[in-house]
Amino acid sequence: MAIQITPQKIKTTNKALWITILFYFSLVLFLASVASYFVFDHFLVDYSKKVISLQMDIEQAENKEQKLKKQEVVEIQDQIKDFSKLLDDHKFISTFFAEFEKWCHPRVWFSSISLSITDSSVNLNGETDSFETLGQQMLVLKNHSLIKEIDLSNIQMGQNERINFNLGLTFYPQTFFYSPDEDEINL
Repeated sequence: MAIQITPQKIKTTNKALWITILFYFSLVLFLASVASYFVFDHFLVDYSKKVISLQMDIEQAENKEQKLKKQEVVEIQDQIKDFSKLLDDHKFISTFFAEFEKWCHPRVWFSSISLSITDSSVNLNGETDSFETLGQQMLVLKNHSLIKEIDLSNIQMGQNERINFNLGLTFYPQTFFYSPDEDEINL
C-alpha cells in the first residue's frame, strides 16, 4: 500500500461559506455594539453633567427669586407693623363727638368747646333753661364709664333767665383711641 502525500482538494459546500459570513457579520455586530456602548456612555456622562449644571442654575434662580419674594414679604410686614402702630397711637376725635352727642341733654346747649387730647380733657361753655335740666345733664355725665372727672364751675344766670355754666370733663385715655366695630373685626 502506498501512501499518497499530495494534498487533495476538499470540497467546500455552501453551508461552510454561510457560516463564515455569519461569523464575520456577528463579529462586526458585536464590535459595533461594544463601540456604541462606549460612545453612548461618553454622551450619557456629558449630558448628565449638563443636566446637573442646569438643575443647579435653576435652583440658584429659584433661590434668588425666593429671596426677592421673602424680602418683599418682610418689607410689607414692616409696613403693616408701622401702620398698626400708627393706628394704635392715633387718637380719634370724631368718635368722641359722635358719642358726646348721645350724652347731651336735649335742652342743654354748648356754645364753645376746648379739647385737649394730651390731657384727655374737654372744657365746655354751655347754657340751659333750668337747674333741673343742668342736674339731669350732670347725672348723665357722672354715670358714664369713660368720664373720669367732672368739674362744674361759673354757674350764672344769663339773659332771658338762662343758666350759663362752664363744664370741665376729664376722660380716660382710651376714649380717644380707635376701637374697631364688630363689622370691622369680622372682615
